[in-house]
Amino acid sequence: MSIHVILNYANRVSGNSQSATYVIDWNAVLKPNQAYSCHFTYIGGANVITGTKLALVYADFNGQEVYQNSSTSNGANRSQILGFLKPIVLVGSTGTCYLQAETNTNEAIRLNNRPLNNFITISIYDQNGALFTDNAGVPANPADYILSLHFSELKE
Repeated sequence: MSIHVILNYANRVSGNSQSATYVIDWNAVLKPNQAYSCHFTYIGGANVITGTKLALVYADFNGQEVYQNSSTSNGANRSQILGFLKPIVLVGSTGTCYLQAETNTNEAIRLNNRPLNNFITISIYDQNGALFTDNAGVPANPADYILSLHFSELKE
């Protein structure tokens, strides 16, 4: 079984496009005590990106099995990274693009159970760990977006 949850930036309850909070009644959507595979798709409006910026999508799910290396310690640290966004250059432009992630852009992550908090924050960071802004003369936040979360039940 596959469940899709659409997060439309226009329907956020707080925040801006760098870090927006949404409300979802997970009890009405996903089963309790069930592991899920989760991946996402994303489409955003126009931004100016010159190739020196990377955009990473983070979600504050609980129990996700994502790890990131650390430059200061051995081992792996848990991370809220869901994946990255690709800049797609608009035809005839030298730097105006839109950010996108398609179904096969990022691998799915494992969630050990459904999210427990009905407030979920989606944040977009750059490769240096700062909230993302583009490369425009006056840097802009990511453009408005639609992010779709795709959940599939995992058999244990």
